[in-house]
Amino acid sequence: MSVSDNGVGMDEETAAHIFEPYFTTKELGSARGLGLSIVHGIVGQSGGDVSVQSELGKGTTFKIFLPKSREQPKAALQQVPVSLDRPARETILLVEDEAELAQMMREVLQSTGYHTLLAASGAEALQVAQNYGGEIQLLVTDVILSNGMDGKEVAERLQEVRPNLRVIYISGYNEVLVAADCRLGTAAILLEKPFSLVVFCDKVRQVLGIAIPDEWRVSDEGGFVRRS
Repeated sequence: MSVSDNGVGMDEETAAHIFEPYFTTKELGSARGLGLSIVHGIVGQSGGDVSVQSELGKGTTFKIFLPKSREQPKAALQQVPVSLDRPARETILLVEDEAELAQMMREVLQSTGYHTLLAASGAEALQVAQNYGGEIQLLVTDVILSNGMDGKEVAERLQEVRPNLRVIYISGYNEVLVAADCRLGTAAILLEKPFSLVVFCDKVRQVLGIAIPDEWRVSDEGGFVRRS
């Protein structure tokens, strides 16, 4: 797959560093410099590679190479998030600064029976939690947030006043780097992007200790299928 633009381009020295974590040509504080490193990591984990061709004043072209699968396609299973089929008892605070992803995750959480609060930044998450009078059982937060504090700081601040709050971290970058850079302990629960909504809902269910309804079972692929 090839992606090209007709922008200002890059010189050779800049192009040599663009896949490095936190490298950015933008002003300090305006970007994290993780986008291309995340792409490089995901493609690499899939057995592929990414190359870049660029010239000042003539734009840039990225090429993504992925290996051809030799596996035969498997028969489709009913891989869907499991509805709890009961009134919402748990409240989840979801902190995600990618609007489309946040809305999709919120909708699937609500459809499976959770009361879901949404925040786009650490500061907003603290305000939402402060304004909410009930108990919050689970915080689901991206590790890297674009405005101010990161997910680890959000969790620490909230657990000061809600010590029983459980946490699931999500990240689009390599687990080892995220754990080291953001000081996540070995016991932290980290879900790496990209993930399916089935896997996401199952992780939420596990952390909250909710049993799977009798009419469902976990498939070999990690999703849910109805019992025959």
